[in-house]
Amino acid sequence: MMNDFMIAPPSNEDSVVDWKYDMRREMQLISPNLYLGPYACARDRALLASTGITHLLAVADANEAKFMKVHDGLVYQHIKVTDSLSENLIPYFPIAKHFLDAVLSNPANKVLVYCNNGMSRSPCFVVAYLMEALKWDFTTAFGYVQNRRFCISPNDNFKMQLREYQPIYQARLQNLAQHHPTPIPYPVAPFDPNNSVPGAVHRLGAKRRQLEEDDEFADHYGDHQNAGRVGGSGSGSGGMDMSD
Repeated sequence: MMNDFMIAPPSNEDSVVDWKYDMRREMQLISPNLYLGPYACARDRALLASTGITHLLAVADANEAKFMKVHDGLVYQHIKVTDSLSENLIPYFPIAKHFLDAVLSNPANKVLVYCNNGMSRSPCFVVAYLMEALKWDFTTAFGYVQNRRFCISPNDNFKMQLREYQPIYQARLQNLAQHHPTPIPYPVAPFDPNNSVPGAVHRLGAKRRQLEEDDEFADHYGDHQNAGRVGGSGSGSGGMDMSD
């Protein structure tokens, strides 16, 4: 688990990655065995194998998931959310936390967390995980992740939710400590594109970021598939067949 690793919070003396624009298409090591990047990396089986990736946490809406590629021999967890100013990520942060805890409890495992561009949705789940696992505040965790993947740029709504998440998870942990002193194991299930969290809500994406992701989507899937994607998206969590 992340708590077993000694990770120092970022400081003014920390060196920022010598960032180049093309690095946004690569994945970066954020903390021991935890990588963050775009779908382009998740669909590259040779890259995953050479890096030793064993698990993938995919953050994508339902329409994106239809076109995403799943590799045999790897374990997936899918969280279905859109990159929208009205999307609520907070209910899904614990799902990601349980999955990442289960994966990282074994030092032989490596996990890639990704969304379409690896710039908005997936960074939020990595930041939230570090906040809870290491008891960091938003500013500390966000700065730590951004120092390693400089291109992250969650929308303002997502940043606000991350700031709000600290008292929420602290209250939840206090309640769990009182009623469940023994941690409850979390099952890691195969990825199923049709499995979604009950109560998931259809959202419309933020226009600017939607256009950015459409460009990336066209690169991955072709303009004919991208045309059918715009305007349709869903929310939820489950497993999946994807190539973000």
